[in-house]
This record gives sequence, C-alpha cells and structure tokens, in this order.
Amino acid sequence: MNQELIFQASLMKKQAEELETHSELLQNQIEEMEKIKESITHILKTNEKEMLSSLGKGVHLKSELKEKALYVEVGSGVIVKKTPDETLDVINSQLRKLNEARLQISGQLDIYKDTLKKIIKEIQGPKK
Repeated sequence: MNQELIFQASLMKKQAEELETHSELLQNQIEEMEKIKESITHILKTNEKEMLSSLGKGVHLKSELKEKALYVEVGSGVIVKKTPDETLDVINSQLRKLNEARLQISGQLDIYKDTLKKIIKEIQGPKK
C-alpha cells in the first residue's frame, strides 16, 4: 500500500513541477506582451521621429519613424499591416488568454499540492 502511495506522490510531484515550469513560461510571455504594449502606447503618444528599434536579445538600431502603422506577424510568416490600436486589441486578447491559462494552471497546482499533502499524511500514518 505504501509503495503505491509513494509512487502516486512521486508522480503528483513531477506533474506539479511541470505545471510550475509552464506557469513560469506563461508569466514570462505575459511580461513580454506587457512591454510590447507599453512600447506601442509610447509610439501612439510621442511625436518624436527617431527611436531605437529592438532587433532582439538586447540589440537595438536607431531608426526613423515614418508612420505609426505596425506590421504584425499573424502566423506562418504572414505579415499584416495594423494600426497601433488594432495591435493593442490583439495584444489585450492574447494577454487575457495567457492570464486565463495561468489561472487554470494555478488552480491545478493547488489541487496537486493538496492531494500531495493528503498522500504524505496517509504515508506517514496516524500520529502517536
């Protein structure tokens, strides 16, 4: 009986760790989307014509802002011209989905942790 409980506990712990990793990845994506949202909002408010454009991984290029339209990749290498407001709508939609996923994972983690505590108590047996 204890071997089966120990196996269940081990499996539950591994699944919880995988969920925590996934939750951290989602949180990183949320933070990245929030930064993009801030940048677009700044572009909407500014009248400056020069800016630093990120090429990725901390590399930037000084560029001239000719228009405020954005070119957004929508999948499979397809790029679509969008207004900043349209882009913000897309980002807000993605943020809602990411936050919902993170909340679902958090709820599942809570269930796993509660179940794991019960299994551990059962393994330890009654206290004397």
